[in-house]
Amino acid sequence: MDGLKYKKAAIIAPAGKLASDHIETGCKVINEFGIETVVMPNVLSDDGLPWHSATLHNRVTDLHTALNNPSVDLLWCIRGGVGSGALLPYINWDLMRKRNLPLVGYSDITALHLGMLAKEAGIPIVAPMAGKLPEAIKSEYTLSSLCALLCDQANKNIGKLNILKQGKAEAFPVLANLTVMCSICGTVFMPDLNGKVLIIEDINEPAYRLDRCLVQLQQCGLLDNLAGLVFGMFNHCGKQKDLDPLQEYWANELSCPVWSKFPFGHEFPIASVRMDKKVRIDSYGTASVQPD
Repeated sequence: MDGLKYKKAAIIAPAGKLASDHIETGCKVINEFGIETVVMPNVLSDDGLPWHSATLHNRVTDLHTALNNPSVDLLWCIRGGVGSGALLPYINWDLMRKRNLPLVGYSDITALHLGMLAKEAGIPIVAPMAGKLPEAIKSEYTLSSLCALLCDQANKNIGKLNILKQGKAEAFPVLANLTVMCSICGTVFMPDLNGKVLIIEDINEPAYRLDRCLVQLQQCGLLDNLAGLVFGMFNHCGKQKDLDPLQEYWANELSCPVWSKFPFGHEFPIASVRMDKKVRIDSYGTASVQPD
């Protein structure tokens, strides 16, 4: 891949587990990009709770082991699931800040991304999980967006969004799974959202639960001063006839511009987005990443 920015990716599992064959096929795709992979020792230990990849101690240890490896320049999560939030109090934030490495993931990895933003440590990146890469690269848009990110090419066109409330924005994005974000509310790991473009998605949550989550964010004051709110994909979250009025309601409720249909969620295509580069959404709803 011409212009490839990264040389070695550490494969970590801060949340759920994944079968070894899925890890192997994911690593093969990363290797085909031209990036070496090193799977952290506890990714397959299977010694924690049934829904975790390993014990909390071992998951934190793997993250620190990756950060302490000077040849690693990229952290890539194998999957989401549940459990990332438990790591937050035990992470060596000074080490993460010193290394300033990108961490790739989404879904439950939202907890780590929010903590990174709050602690100003590392670079949160939304992109396909390592375990999903064989499926992800079948989508031309997803593959193109990921390759552009791996080559550090900004200014790429994300696409045309649906306008729910007219306006424009140019600000740093915060991409998050809505229910995971709510689980971080009230902790020191919730970043300041003032002046940010908040882009949210979820899966397997009916519309009324999504509404409950947005009420929680609102009552925590997190929606008061956004540069914009963007709804991504809400896969298996009920019928569109329920989601449409929900999104329209919140567009009327907030003072910032609001859009929907951002390619971010649990099905492909999805955009690969760095949260340390500003996103621009113009008055026509066209979204793009801005150069430094």
